[in-house]
Amino acid sequence: MRILILGHNYAPERVGIGPYTTDLAEHFAGTGHAVTVITTFPHYPRYRWQEDQTWARREHQAGVEIRRGWVFLPRKPTAFWRILFDTSVGCSFLLNSIGVRRPNLVIAIVPTLQGALVGGILSKIWNSASILLVHDLPIEAGISVGMLHSDVARRVGTWLEHSVIRLFTRIVVVGERFRENLVSKGIHPPRITLIPNWVDLDAVMPAEADPEMRHTIAGADVEFLVLYTGSMGAKQGLENVVHACEYLRGERGLRVVLAGDGPARPGIENAIARSGLTNVRTADLQPVDYFVRMLAAADLLLINQREDVVDSVVPSKLIHYMAAGRPILAAVNKASVAAQLINEAGSGIVVLPQEPTHLADAIRDLRREPDLRAKLARRGRDYAEQRYAKRVALQNWTDLVTELTSGQQS
Repeated sequence: MRILILGHNYAPERVGIGPYTTDLAEHFAGTGHAVTVITTFPHYPRYRWQEDQTWARREHQAGVEIRRGWVFLPRKPTAFWRILFDTSVGCSFLLNSIGVRRPNLVIAIVPTLQGALVGGILSKIWNSASILLVHDLPIEAGISVGMLHSDVARRVGTWLEHSVIRLFTRIVVVGERFRENLVSKGIHPPRITLIPNWVDLDAVMPAEADPEMRHTIAGADVEFLVLYTGSMGAKQGLENVVHACEYLRGERGLRVVLAGDGPARPGIENAIARSGLTNVRTADLQPVDYFVRMLAAADLLLINQREDVVDSVVPSKLIHYMAAGRPILAAVNKASVAAQLINEAGSGIVVLPQEPTHLADAIRDLRREPDLRAKLARRGRDYAEQRYAKRVALQNWTDLVTELTSGQQS
C-alpha cells in the first residue's frame, strides 16, 4: 500500500512533533508499505535553518522517500509571520506533491492548517482514504500566545480549521482534551480516534545518575539538579523560571538547567546575564542517547507554561519525563492538559504558572523530600508503561490504517 504523509517537521529534528512523524513513517515503511513524506528542511525549534537548503530536495532514509521543500521561516513571533510561514508550508507541500503516485492513504499533520488543507484536497482528488493527525490546536495556541488577538483573525482561523477537518475521513487526536474540544465544535465523535503520543520504554527508563554527566549538565558539582528540556518559545514562558531562580539565590548546591532551543532562548540568556544569576544556565539540545542520560542525571524535571496555555498543547516531554522515572514539577495552568496528566499519574507537583515565588518554594520543598520524589517517580514510570508504550501506539495506528483502507488495492 502507498502512504503519503504531510508534516512540516521531520528527522533530524529532535524535539516537538518531528520524532513522532519520523517514527510513524518508518514504522509503516518497516511493515512493507511504500511511504512518502512531504516536509520542509530542518528548522525547529528555533525556526532557523539547520543545514544548507535549496528550493527542493529528495532523499531516502530508513525506507522512506522524503521530499523537502523551502518555506518562509518566521522572523518575529507575530500573526503576520506565522500566517506567512504556514501558507508557505501549504504551497511547498502542493509543489512537492507533483509526481507523487496516487496513494491509498493520505496522513496530514496539524500544525499547520494550510499544510493539512493541501493534504485534504489531494486526498479528494485522488479519492484516497485520509487521516488528519492533530498534535495541537493551532487556533487555541495562537490565542494563548497573543497572535490571534483580533476577532477577524479568530473567525478566519476558525473557518479554516472547520474547512480542513471536513476534508478528512478520520481525525486522530493525541489527547482526550483534544477530542472534547473537537466534539464541542460539532465534529461527530465516531470520526475521532484517540492515539496518544508514545515513548520507547526500552530506551527511556529509570537509571542511576552518572556523576560525570551530572557535572557536565550543571557545569559544576551540585547537590540538587533541576532540569528543563525541550522547546524554548512563547508558550513555555521560561522567564518565570529565571525569576524563580532569583528567589533561590540563597539555596546552596542547587542548579537549574534549561536544555533546549527555540526563538525565546536568546531572551532567556540575556535575562540570566542581566540578573547575574549563577544558579541557572542553558544547555544545547542533545542526541537521543545523551538526552536519556540527561534525564537520569536530574533530581527533578521541570515543565513551565504560560497561564493561558490550557487545551492547545500536549507537551511531548512530559511522557518522556514519566518514562525516565524522575519526579516532575510543573508550573502550569491547573486546568491544562499537562496538569491533568500529571494529576492522573500522580507523577509530580503542579503549581501556579507565572508565579515565580510559588515555583521557587516548590523546588525548595521537593529538595527536602527525597521520599516524596521517589514516590512521584515510581508513579510516573508506572503510568507511562500503562499508557504510552511505543509498540502499542504504533499497533493502534496499524489497526486504524487497516480499517480505513480495507478493500483498496495495495
